[in-house]
Amino acid sequence: MRNNFVPGARRAGPAVLLVLAAFTLAIAGCATTPSSNAATPVTYHVDVGFEDTTQAFEAEAFFPKSLTVNVGDNVVFTMRSHEPHTITFNAPQPIPDPFVPQPDHSLAANPVIFFSSPPSMPGDPKAPVALNATFDGTGYVNSGFFQKQGDSLTVTFPASGTYQVLCLLHSESMKGTIIVNAAGSTRPMSDVDYRSAAAAQVKAAQVKAVALLKNVTVPAPVTRADGSRSYTVYAGVGSTDDGIDYMRYVGGEQLSVKVGDAVTFEMKKNSRGVPHTITFLSGSDDPDLIIPQPQQGGPPKLLVNPKVLMPAPLPAAPYNGTAYYNSGLLLTNGPTPQAFTVTYTKAGTFKYQCIIHDEDGMKGTIVVQ
Repeated sequence: MRNNFVPGARRAGPAVLLVLAAFTLAIAGCATTPSSNAATPVTYHVDVGFEDTTQAFEAEAFFPKSLTVNVGDNVVFTMRSHEPHTITFNAPQPIPDPFVPQPDHSLAANPVIFFSSPPSMPGDPKAPVALNATFDGTGYVNSGFFQKQGDSLTVTFPASGTYQVLCLLHSESMKGTIIVNAAGSTRPMSDVDYRSAAAAQVKAAQVKAVALLKNVTVPAPVTRADGSRSYTVYAGVGSTDDGIDYMRYVGGEQLSVKVGDAVTFEMKKNSRGVPHTITFLSGSDDPDLIIPQPQQGGPPKLLVNPKVLMPAPLPAAPYNGTAYYNSGLLLTNGPTPQAFTVTYTKAGTFKYQCIIHDEDGMKGTIVVQ
């Protein structure tokens, strides 16, 4: 299932997509042809995120990371991965949390992050979102929650200045700079030049991704006093500094154990802010992450599905393969647990997944003998 946030979703269910589209400015941006005339507005392009063909590696970055334009020019930011992002100018400080506790102890998506600013008009929830905005260094411009490849935000810059753009879901690593010079200034690079620079930066990110995984060693299983064994699996691997995430269960994509053995899924190798779950559906339906709750006179409240958020069963018990079994939402930089241990009491082949990133292929199989 991915109506993910955060971090940074099976995509959001149809109801959520419709809700987000209804509060997202769905006006297609028009690209202009670059011109050698410095006074003619030019359109530049920035890729938002990157993923490899398997969707295992995600690069949380803007490509290119910086560019210089003139007053009146446009920059089109386009999603190139399935990991959700925002394109945000004049971000609130400190960066707001993606989810906000409610009085009834539930958790709701933060509207400052999830909804677009300026406000929106209805659009087709199945089509890529295409937003337009103007940013002069004041006010708050936010794409809202982008989660489809092809979603785009076109920003026009009417005033000179140096502006930071960031993703509110991956703000520690995903930042870019737009330098806007006076109209008529000589542009240092064309859109084609910047696209070449972006391709080189993506290639460098791919090299870092390969190196990241090579440097990870999963601990060997430990034999306990009763003769059973304890195994370790890393729920994702990432580097906050480089903005690289490997969306797989390292050491646990295909693991064989015996009845009575335990597997501990650890988050400590993960990037900060990237959430995961360890979920055995055991024949049950894949739950949506977000449940829209209508509100009078405004946008709906987007509640995190308690079936995803909370561990199951409660109280905790060993896994016998017969019921929905879930770690709850795990974060490296939140109040949630940093690890989840499953003890297996029944022989069989049991499939599990991250509810947030299952469509990226974050799944595994435990064979219990």
